[in-house]
Amino acid sequence: MPTNLPQPQSNSLDQEQYFTQYYNTQSPVSGDQYDAVYVFFLRKTNNNQEAAKSLTSSLLEVTYQNNIDPMLVLDDFKKYTQNESFRTALMSLFNGTRRNTSKIGFATDLTPSRNVVRNIRK
Repeated sequence: MPTNLPQPQSNSLDQEQYFTQYYNTQSPVSGDQYDAVYVFFLRKTNNNQEAAKSLTSSLLEVTYQNNIDPMLVLDDFKKYTQNESFRTALMSLFNGTRRNTSKIGFATDLTPSRNVVRNIRK
């Protein structure tokens, strides 16, 4: 309930002190690891910098959440020579931390059934 009376001070962390330190958190990933992952995705995305940055941050976040060394994952990804198998492996890694309602997939052409096709006018 709002009041004009002074509020008692609590022993919890001061709000100002909390937000002063809010943006000073250190990244658990070294600059060398970030650069290695970024360059890898830069090659895979045909030098698309925005896509490489997004994939790098996503991969590093997933590996941090799962307590996995990102360089090990990168070494595994380098084994894939075909683009399709690489995409499947990448989506499998990303889907491991997502809910069932937000799984990632890639577009495929759906072939409608014969019963549906016969009802479509051309």
